[in-house]
Amino acid sequence: MNLTDYLLQSWERGWVINFAVGLTVAEAVYLLAAYYLRRRGLAPDEYLLNLFSGLCLMLALRATLGASNPFGPIVYLSLAGVCHVADLVRRTRRTLHRRTIEAG
Repeated sequence: MNLTDYLLQSWERGWVINFAVGLTVAEAVYLLAAYYLRRRGLAPDEYLLNLFSGLCLMLALRATLGASNPFGPIVYLSLAGVCHVADLVRRTRRTLHRRTIEAG
């Protein structure tokens, strides 16, 4: 088996997606721990919705590879969309609030 076949099989089995999901979860745990234990880094409300949206997209891709439940990808994509819109609304409100304060 050559390297190309190995990588293709790893992709089809979902290993690459599982690895990316694991790294994303580890990143979230690290960022949360850094903020709550050392009071450093980004506040969770700055990134959690965006991170969760990306995680849902990866899980939707993983669900399409398994394809045992046709509604799995739909659920994950819907969750990703809801998180994305919620993040946009939160950022827009914050920007409008800042502009209101600056306008005085």
